Amino acid sequence: MGWTVSRLVLSVTLSTWGASRAAFGIQRDAFVVGFVGRLTHDKGLDQLAGALNTLEGRDVRVQLLAIGDAEAEGAEEILRASGVSATLTGWVDEPMTYMPLMDVLVLPTKREGYPLVVLEANAAGVPVITTRATGAVDAVEDTVDGLMVDYGDADALADRIEQLVNSHALRQRLATAGMHRVRSRFRSDRIWDGLDSIYRGRPSTDVRCLP
Repeated sequence: MGWTVSRLVLSVTLSTWGASRAAFGIQRDAFVVGFVGRLTHDKGLDQLAGALNTLEGRDVRVQLLAIGDAEAEGAEEILRASGVSATLTGWVDEPMTYMPLMDVLVLPTKREGYPLVVLEANAAGVPVITTRATGAVDAVEDTVDGLMVDYGDADALADRIEQLVNSHALRQRLATAGMHRVRSRFRSDRIWDGLDSIYRGRPSTDVRCLP
């Protein structure tokens, strides 16, 4: 794993000198739905846009902050047509510096290896909503340190976002649990020891072996 928790925490600390909401025209008291990743259809852009459109129809006011390159034709247009105020930054060198601007990170992905962006959001104290897709399903425990929806279900995603808009306590609980998870389970020494045990052919009790 390229990122370790020590680097994640360092990046969050450095982010206090990074981006600001005002720099992107985002209102100070806005509820910001964040997305970080390649703007491709496999990342669930249609589901995200549909959820945002549903929220707009319910008069639930949110703003979108999307970090990442557009790698599919029409990707930016899909998000801009969602009906909510959308800030699309394109490629940035340090996406972690944008995490503290978000009230929730949404990853409505179709499939992942292991979504590192979830760990980055956890380290920044940002609650996460993702899908029950391959890889992503292992990234959070639903209602414990994150929220989950089925891939492609825009209405369910809108419901989950609205839950967080309406409950500061839920946001805080998920964020705290997510931060504890990344700091305890993804310490650099734990990752290195686990990898070493695999290479030696004697996986430690920390290593989960799949059939």
